[in-house]
Formats: sequence, C-alpha cells, structure tokens
Amino acid sequence: MCHPRIFTLCSVLALSCSLMPTSRAAEATPAPADPKVAASTDDPDWQASPSDATTNDAAKTTQNLESVVVTGRAGVDARTKEQTSYSITQIGEEALRLQAPTSVTESLKSVPGFWVEASGGEASGNVRARGIPVDGFGSITLLEDGVPIQHDPGLTWYNVDQVFRLDETIDGVEVVRGGPSFLFYPNAPAAAVNYIPRKVGEEASGLFKYTWGDYGYNRTDFWYGAPIGNSGWKYSVGGFFRQAEGVRDPGYTGDKGGQLRGTLFKEWDDGKFSVDLKHLNDHVDFFVPVPLHRDSSGDIVAVPGFDGNYDTVAGPETAHMTFHTSEGAYDWDGTQGTYVNRTQVTAKFEQKFGDDWKFSDSFRYSTTNTKRNGTFSNSVLSGIAELASLSTAANLALFPGAAGFQLRYTDNPNQVFDLGSLALSGSGTLNGQNGNGLVLVNQLRALWMPEYEYGNDAHVSTKFDFLGAHDFTAGVYYSHQNMDFNRVSSLVLTDVRGNARLLDVVAVDANGNALGNLTYNGILRNGSEFERDTGKQDSYAFYLGDEWQITHDFRLDFGWRWDRNEMHNTNTTRLPATSSFVYNGVTYYNQGGNYLCNLNDGLFADTQVACANPSNPFTTTDHSFSKSGWTVGANYQLTDRAGLFARYTSTYRLPNFSTFIANSLALPITQTMDLGEVGAKWGSEWATLYATWFYTKYDNVTFSSQILASDNVTLLTQTAVAQTKTTGFELEGDITPTAWFDLHFSATLEDPKYRNLRAVSYSKDSSGNLVPTISDFSGNQLIRVPKVSYRLAPRLMLLDNKLQLQLSYEYEGKRYSDTANLSVLPQYHVINASAEYDINERMSVFGYVDNLTNSVGLTEGNPRSGDVISTDAGKTVFLARPLLGRAYRLSFMYKF
Repeated sequence: MCHPRIFTLCSVLALSCSLMPTSRAAEATPAPADPKVAASTDDPDWQASPSDATTNDAAKTTQNLESVVVTGRAGVDARTKEQTSYSITQIGEEALRLQAPTSVTESLKSVPGFWVEASGGEASGNVRARGIPVDGFGSITLLEDGVPIQHDPGLTWYNVDQVFRLDETIDGVEVVRGGPSFLFYPNAPAAAVNYIPRKVGEEASGLFKYTWGDYGYNRTDFWYGAPIGNSGWKYSVGGFFRQAEGVRDPGYTGDKGGQLRGTLFKEWDDGKFSVDLKHLNDHVDFFVPVPLHRDSSGDIVAVPGFDGNYDTVAGPETAHMTFHTSEGAYDWDGTQGTYVNRTQVTAKFEQKFGDDWKFSDSFRYSTTNTKRNGTFSNSVLSGIAELASLSTAANLALFPGAAGFQLRYTDNPNQVFDLGSLALSGSGTLNGQNGNGLVLVNQLRALWMPEYEYGNDAHVSTKFDFLGAHDFTAGVYYSHQNMDFNRVSSLVLTDVRGNARLLDVVAVDANGNALGNLTYNGILRNGSEFERDTGKQDSYAFYLGDEWQITHDFRLDFGWRWDRNEMHNTNTTRLPATSSFVYNGVTYYNQGGNYLCNLNDGLFADTQVACANPSNPFTTTDHSFSKSGWTVGANYQLTDRAGLFARYTSTYRLPNFSTFIANSLALPITQTMDLGEVGAKWGSEWATLYATWFYTKYDNVTFSSQILASDNVTLLTQTAVAQTKTTGFELEGDITPTAWFDLHFSATLEDPKYRNLRAVSYSKDSSGNLVPTISDFSGNQLIRVPKVSYRLAPRLMLLDNKLQLQLSYEYEGKRYSDTANLSVLPQYHVINASAEYDINERMSVFGYVDNLTNSVGLTEGNPRSGDVISTDAGKTVFLARPLLGRAYRLSFMYKF
C-alpha cells in the first residue's frame, strides 16, 4: 500500500513537471539532521566542498569520514562519508593543489578502481572504471557543482574533458563509484566525478597564482569573492590564462587559452539561489603514439633519431596543408589542435518547506564549438617496405619509363631518403635516414563539431516515519542536445624524427631521374575520411530514491531510474554504391559498398577520395531507446568510526545520437551491466581505511576499428561483440603516525576478462577481395586495464607545517592494447615530486616535478592498428604512447 507521503510527493512533483519547461540533473547540498553533522554544517553554503564538515587542514585531505557527502544522493538530511552505502573518494583543496594535476584526467589518478590514461595531453584522456570496457569518458560522468557538464560525456570524438578545465575556482573533487552515480545522473553507470566550486565566505577574499614551467609554460589563475553589502547576495569571479609550447614541442605554441567565470548567489533561512556564467576559449595539443622498438637488451625504447619522452611527429611541415575533397580544396590547420570555444550558464534553486520537505532544481545551458585537428600516426615501417608496397605494376605504369620509386623530401626534392639496410620484414639493425630508415603513414584529421544542449533536473525530497525513518526523493530530468559532426582527413607520408618532415614517392628512371610523383606534397591519399552529419536528441528520465533508517545503526537505500532517448540523425549517404558513373567531372565508384571518388585531376592521391552520393547526399533516420534500472544498498555502523556497506546495481547505457555518426545503418545495442560491491570503512585519530570488493558484469560491449591495409592506403574494419566479467578489490586510506609525516595510498587488484568474445577481422586476398576471419578471444584480459595498480603518496610536514614535501609513486601492471592479447604494454612506474612552502599566511611557493625519473612507461598502444587484433603485435618496430618526459613547474600564490 502506497504511503500517503509518497502519494502526495508524486502529485506535487507531477504538478511541478507540468509547469517546468525543460529539465537537467543536479545535486544540491542537503541540510543536516544528525546533530553531529549539524554542528559543523549549520546554514551550509550551496557551493559546499568535500571538506566543509570541519575547518582544520586535516579536513582538507582525501579521506575524512566526518565530511558531508554532496554527490550521489538527494534528500532532506545531510549524510557524512561514514554513513554512506557506496564508495567515495574526496580530494580537498590542499591535496589538489599539492598534486597540481595538469589535466582533468590527471586529477583522478588517486581514485581506486579507475584506470587513468593522460599521456595524450591536457584533454581527450581515457578513464576506465571497475572493469567497464569503455574508453574516454563513456562509463563515468563529470559534474560541476553537482550538474553534468555534458549530458553524454562520451560522444564520438567529443569527450567531456575536452570542454572542462581545472583552475583555482575549483575547491575540491568528490568521486562516487557504484549505484548512486547512475541513479541521479545520466550516462554514469560506473561513477560520477563532482568538481566543486570555491565558495564565498562572510568577508571578501581572493587569491592570485602565477605558474612558470619549462617548455614555455606560463599560467595565471585568480579568484575573488565577496558579499554584496548586507543584502544576502554574494558574488565571485575567477579563471585562468595559460600558454605553452608543450613537453612534446610541435614547433609552435601548442597550448594557449583560458577561461573566465562569474557567480552570483543568495541564501535565506530556508532556501538558496545561484547563477553561474562561464566562458572557455582554449587550444591544447593532442599527442598520439610514437615509434618505439626493443633494444638489444629487450627493453622498449624510442627508435634512434626520436626522443620518446619529448618528441612529437607533428611539426611545422604538417602544420598547414591543403586537402582535396569532393567539395573542393580544404585548408587544414594543425596548429588549432583541440580547440574549444564554450559558453555555459547554470542556475540552481533550493527551497525547504518546514523540516520535512525540500524542492531542488538546476538548469544548465551550453553552446560549444569544438575542433579537433591532429596528426594521427597510423603505421610505422621501413622505407624499404613502404616502397615495396607501392611498387606495383599498375603504379609504375602511371609513369612511362619508370624503373622504380624513391622517397624524397617534399621541401627539398633533390634530397633522397636514405633507406638504410633494414630488412623488408622489419628485422635487423635500425640505420639509414635519421638513424632509423623508417617512415610513418599518418592521418591528418580535421573535425569540427558545433554542439549546444540544455537541460533541467527537478526533485522533491521528504522525510517521514513508516517502520523506521525514510528520506524519500522523486525527480525528473530532461535534456536536449544538438550537434553537427564534420570530418575531412588525408593520409600523408613522413620520416621518423621529432617534428617529422614530409616525404614524396617519386618515380625515377634507370638513371635515377625524376619522372613524377605518386604522392602530392606528401599526401598519399586525399579524402581518407569524409563526414557531414548532424544529430539531435531529447532525453527524459524519472528517478526515485529512498534512504530507510531501520535502526540507529542499520539503513537500507533503494533507487530506481528510467531513461529514454529520442534521436533524429542526418548522415552522409555512402550506401549502397553499385556501378560507376561520372557527375560534374568526378567519377563515383563502388569499393566495399561505399562511394569513393576519382577527382580526375591526374593525381594518384585523388583517386580514392571518400564522398557522398551526389544525387542523394544525406540520409535521415529516427530512433528511440528506453531502459530502467535499480539499485539497493545497505550500511551498518559498527561504531562511530567503523562500518560495513554493500550495494547491488542493475544499470545500463543507452545508445545516443553519436552512435549513428558515420554509420546511418548502425544497429546499436543497449549496453547492460550488473555491479556489486561490499566494503568496510574505518577511521581513527591516526588512520582511515576503505576496503571494497567489487564485481562488474558488462553485456554487449562492441568493437569497431579501422586499420591500414598492407598497401598502406586502404582502410579495413575489425569488429567484435562480447561480454566482460571483472572481480576486484580496492584499497584506499591515510596513515598519519606523527605530526610531521603522513601517507596516502590507493590500490586496485582486479581480474578483468572477456566472455564470449567472437571477433571478425578482414584482409585482402591476392585479387583484392575482402576475406573475413573469425577468432575467439574469450577469457582474455580486457584491453588497457592492468590487473594490479597502486599509488603511494608520502608527505613530510616540517617547520611547523610551513614546508610540505611530497612524492607520489604510481605503478601500473602489464596490459594489452588488443583483445587478442598479442600486443603487450609492459608494467611501468612513474614518480612525481611536489613541495609547498608558506612564506606567511598570505604567500606560498610551490614546486613540481612531473615524471622525475623520465620513465618511458607505455600508457596505450596504437588504436589505429586495431583494438581487436593489433597489426603491430610481434613487430620489431611499433607505435605506442609513452608518458610525457620530465617537466618542472614553479608557482607563487598570494591570498588576500
């Protein structure tokens, strides 16, 4: 029988929905009911940080069981970390500042259960959580002040970390893993990461911070906040500006830009209101895998002539190119890197009605223009092998009198590339040009993706007694998203060195005289990719949650959520292609069922240009998907400082409009998963500890990757569908044996495996026909995820805590870059160092050394060699992405 409070609550919520325009998820800080919590959170500020429960420095660490949790729950009462029924990591202001992460992804390295890969630069990182086999940010969401930064954090080529930057306006981070993340936020089956803004006190205050580093690094952060007279209103402004050539210097300023934000908010006895405006305009470089090999000792090192820690393939010669497309010439600008121009508006409102009712609402609108221009290394091979693959009878026949081909530099056609003596198979000693005789086939990609979205979340919470005390919440959520997806790409040939130089394939006669070029200004193939797609989506959700305090020490938590996505897509039409025809002087023909174009301009590079059907250039489709899930958790307090918790969640991830980008005929599957965890938490005056066993069963994981065929021109597809099963153990805590030393630690031990993995890969036979091969990789280890990883961060606090010295040691176990487990990424470790000296109460100096020992640890293989069966497996020379080299930073901060 429905309790009358619940019936009334649902009625009120339904009325609010009918009056509300559009909706979007949020999380407001709950008011405390527990007297111990209330004592430290009376009249709490809306922009509460994870360390609000207390005010001393100890409360600003990652583990404080008495701190109030503001993420992963909604209710009338507040709840502390020691009272929750799920895993939480909190990173306070001081810990965050001492760590000084160089990217959003780097800020998550201390979170157990997360595999974090941040070697690609300041944006476009990868996070995998608890064995969920999704890269980028496809399994976790990022929140800012409890509101999703992006409705779907893992869109095609559009991860949420591209549009968010850390600066001194952020006071702390709270990470919730498990069931509550999916319950209160969209597209967050594994975790929700909440970046919590700095709050304004009762008096005006601010800070200024300047950071200098090697490799041209200069950055300025500031923040200022103050009450507006006695009106009850407060305001704050802040932001940053930064520019740098980058640790991997491309020969131009790779990182340049900043952001500015302003916040206005007001509190009254039983309510709060806030509005926040933020603008981001920023360019950052994206780093891709580089050429490596095994030396005579079997160690993986960079090839001669290339520095694995500091060099990048991109450089002045590939910075500006002209592509030929079916639409005409396209000017490609590699100096753009990952460019984001974003404006975001957020409004939040909360109102209590007596002691037992609370209404909360949040709204966010954002408009974003994103470009992703980059040099993506597809394959590395000897110059001898590259010429052999291109020296076909058909290619030689294009140049009457040709006896063969040579490699020559595009900017100096008289300079012949020294092939060296490396065998055609790639075995032997590296020598020749640049000390290696190697060449790279690179894909220069240009993507531009204007996107806007808005949404609102509204929820009502109430307390009532019925066989115990209940804190019940019901909420509705709505979001609208609209994005254009444009892509143009070309394949280019370069040598292997830092800031690689372009190469042309030149036909020569028997005397070595040039007869003509097979390539065009270094371009092997124009139009290797082409898209002009649009997508829009409406997302709806309804959720219920109940925290049922059965006894003083025992509580059960229940939750249920329903989501629906309705989408409309317009795609470039490339299917079905049948016979050849000529349209406006361009020959359209069929290759593998797709349209390709010969531009008929006499250039070999323009004979395989991806294009659309000219008579029907666009295809429209409509789709809808819906699913519901649930979660149940329990918490039992053994003592005031020790407890047990458990949770089971059945959740999902719906397809989105980007699922159909570049594939209007996609048949997506709703990805479902079962998550379980059992944990213990304990704290004392000198230590805190979280120990959690977790279980993840993931259904319907799909793989689809393109690899370069043996002709180094044609792109082939690998596909696979599987399930995964992961069991693991997380450990996190702090030890403070003395007043001058502490140790923070986090560790993850897991056994991530594929189940029922059947993979299909394609190769070309002697006639050029595609031949499928089916493989079974069941039982193999998940790609990229290690079985063992841990982080230790010892800290010394000297001179009456004026001086802090910290080291962080990170270990990542052996991983694989393909599901076949053929391409091995060896174990590695990295050490970072940081220091802080407080000159006085207002002035502080910080020093940082990243990658102290210059480790060449491999964080990922080459995705363009295939996630299913890597074409780099077993090769003497291959592509992988190492850690960035050692770098120094020095900061000065002034508080006022």
